[in-house]
Amino acid sequence: MTRLLPTIIIAIVIASCGGGGGSSPASPVPVVVSVNFSSSATEVSRGQSVTLTWSSQNANSCSASGDWSSNTSVSGTEDILVSSAGTNTYTLTCSGVSKTITINVSEVFDANLFIDDDQLFSGLFFYKKEGYYGCLATIQAELAIADDASLYFKSFSLSEIRALSYSSSSELSLGDDFSNGVYSYPITNAGLNATNVVAIRTSTADPYAIDETSLNDLEQLSADITLNFDSVEGNDRSCWGADIAMSVLAFPRSENGDKNDSEFVGTSQTSDSYSFLYLVDNREIEGKANDLPTESDLFNIVFNMYNSFHSYGSKPNMEEDQSIIVNSDLANYKNLGGLQITGDRDADRFNFGSGLGSIGSYGVKYLHPTDTSNQRIFVKKLADPECFQEAYGGANLTCSFSEFEIVFTRPDGLKLWGFGLGGYYNQPNTTYVKYWAPR
Repeated sequence: MTRLLPTIIIAIVIASCGGGGGSSPASPVPVVVSVNFSSSATEVSRGQSVTLTWSSQNANSCSASGDWSSNTSVSGTEDILVSSAGTNTYTLTCSGVSKTITINVSEVFDANLFIDDDQLFSGLFFYKKEGYYGCLATIQAELAIADDASLYFKSFSLSEIRALSYSSSSELSLGDDFSNGVYSYPITNAGLNATNVVAIRTSTADPYAIDETSLNDLEQLSADITLNFDSVEGNDRSCWGADIAMSVLAFPRSENGDKNDSEFVGTSQTSDSYSFLYLVDNREIEGKANDLPTESDLFNIVFNMYNSFHSYGSKPNMEEDQSIIVNSDLANYKNLGGLQITGDRDADRFNFGSGLGSIGSYGVKYLHPTDTSNQRIFVKKLADPECFQEAYGGANLTCSFSEFEIVFTRPDGLKLWGFGLGGYYNQPNTTYVKYWAPR
């Protein structure tokens, strides 16, 4: 018994040490997650779709963030409608590993650029029937968005109507207001339809990237207005006697949509009458309520003038006219005969784009009938050379005028809109849109 004891002890010691030649267990190999994420395009226009494609390895789940959100699988594809302009980011995170795609989205020209919700617009409407004085009306209209390509009228009313007629001295003047308060014109169909629509000529061109000195670019911003009424107050000699069917220049909110100053301006023509329409977002007018335009706002500024010709169903056609500087000095006309033209400011006429080398003279007169009137307009006319020549030696000189136009300042006072004033002083009863822009 005593001889076996050492052997047993040795065996126990060896067993407790794990035996000879053993090693430690191997550490686990780390799992590496990889993510692939791509887009079908990185430059698109608002309203277009892109396809996002992704795959992953060793991921348990994936999630979306940024300008998209969905519960995504570890691989797949998804079509995304890009609804906002600017820089859009799309991030995919799979088991803690993230990949981001940036897509640059340009703006498009559609109805969404004009208003966000139902909005009141204000402006002027002029109607002139051959053989009768024209009528200038202050108007308000509520517009709503129908779809990407269309707005429509929810209401249309006027609050001031004045005849533009000759005074006893053969000068043009605005008569008394005969509106009898606010009159709402009954729209034939209150919702969007073929007789009540502002049809935007939608385009993928970015309206905030256009060249404002390019007439071709400006012509792209246009629409057609169709608006029928059940009846109108008065008759075709008072304000207008027909429904509105008009091609207009349509300018969306400026400053990349941050400013509420959308506007529409256009004309229409029939065989014996013409109309002019101007509408601007009423918030732009309210913002200038304490800074209304005055006559002196025009003084000593070089304006480039443009004519825009409109035909329903077609884009406007804009042309360069001349340049003008309105001076504070009163015009000193001669050889007027029986005419008594007073109160005109002398204005120099220049070749387009120039402020040097006068090639003639305009007369510009400010018409503002009363302090409470919303109608603040200017009558511009071209004076012929005999209006300034001395009649020496019994010469028979006669001062005459042509190119009569009505213009008025935008609420911001920076530019002017207006129209050709046909049908007065033996001029043809036709019209066009007038646009003055500082040079």
